[in-house]
Amino acid sequence: MDTLKRVFHVKVVLFLLLTSHIFAGDAGKVVGTVVDKESGSPLPGVNVMLDGSSYGAATTESGSFVILNVSPGLYDIKFSFIGYRSVTIEQVRVTSDLTTNLFETKLASEALEGDEVVVVAEKPLIEINATNEVRVVRAEDIQNMNVRGYADVVALQTGVVTDASGNLHIRGGRTDEVGFYVDGVYVNNAYTSGRAGDVPNLSLEEVSFQSGGFGAEYGSANSGIVKTTTKTGGSELDITVEAITDFGSPEASVDKPFAYSYGYQLGSFALGGPIPGANWLRYFLSVEQTSLADASPTNAKVPYYTGDLDLA
Repeated sequence: MDTLKRVFHVKVVLFLLLTSHIFAGDAGKVVGTVVDKESGSPLPGVNVMLDGSSYGAATTESGSFVILNVSPGLYDIKFSFIGYRSVTIEQVRVTSDLTTNLFETKLASEALEGDEVVVVAEKPLIEINATNEVRVVRAEDIQNMNVRGYADVVALQTGVVTDASGNLHIRGGRTDEVGFYVDGVYVNNAYTSGRAGDVPNLSLEEVSFQSGGFGAEYGSANSGIVKTTTKTGGSELDITVEAITDFGSPEASVDKPFAYSYGYQLGSFALGGPIPGANWLRYFLSVEQTSLADASPTNAKVPYYTGDLDLA
């Protein structure tokens, strides 16, 4: 029985590792340099860790470091070295397909009294590492938008219009000229070449939109690229529940011509966090269900007021 349990655990770990490698193509990179605060000399061998994760690196002889295949999201990055005070940079944003540059981090000798240094990273006004026009809408922005789904997020960007069916047209191109990717996987419909499926709002980490100048790796698209990255779970257990319904009555009247209800109902649930006993492994689950009492609202006839208006 113990053998079967061990085999099961090994299979679970291998599955999690393999899935992380599958989605590694939809990842970012963190680079920077670490120097002595007093002399400005580079510090080799400094441990650079993304707190609460398995990502990390050590600085080279020139004091530089590179951390590859980092899942998009917010991280606290800790710098530690024997004989020096530790420094933590909080709220560092890693973006898919882009490089996050921390430039120069300075460590002070432990001979100088003081606690660990904590710095809050600033959000850049522009993505200086993007070689083309890239617009990234992140989770903290999406939660404040009055739209649902990554397609509606992209529809708010300049150069994008939608038709009556909700299809995206970028820079005047047809809907089948847009490439859609979710966690690095090409999700265009094989038959129509248009968008297939959607992603619940609660699981959106970021939506990246490119309207031109993208690389040859996106050879299947002509007018634009839409890349969606889902959440991977944080260092603490997080549970989110969302419920939305429309208001009004299915029977509109002269007194309330705009209080018509189509019976829209939405329920969404998200659960994420570390695996107990293995904090370096994270999970994230999301479920969303919608229903509409009036399946064809555009064909429904809603009564409206046709009498004379008294403007006196």
